[in-house]
Amino acid sequence: MKPWRIRLEAEREIEEGSRWYDRQREGLGKEFLSAVRESLRTIQARPSLGAGWPLAPRGVAVRRYFVRRFPYAIIVLERADEYLVIAVLHLKRRPNYWRRRMGR
Repeated sequence: MKPWRIRLEAEREIEEGSRWYDRQREGLGKEFLSAVRESLRTIQARPSLGAGWPLAPRGVAVRRYFVRRFPYAIIVLERADEYLVIAVLHLKRRPNYWRRRMGR
């Protein structure tokens, strides 16, 4: 089984999302974190569940996984030696910004 790694930028996006939701309602940020963690556990157990990302470059194995209850997706790049979480993005904002992260 390939190891999983989360890019620092994706970790920051999770933290930013949590802070934003907490400003909307106390405790909602914690619920967001819980939903993201549950999604990560699910996709690590079954990486083939995600759909291909339609905006990914041709020939690059990128999958998206939706976060339950929140308008977020987890974007995962499958490499020969690992799975790399490259973004945890809000689905209504800049949907393709993460592409620059694939080469690093």
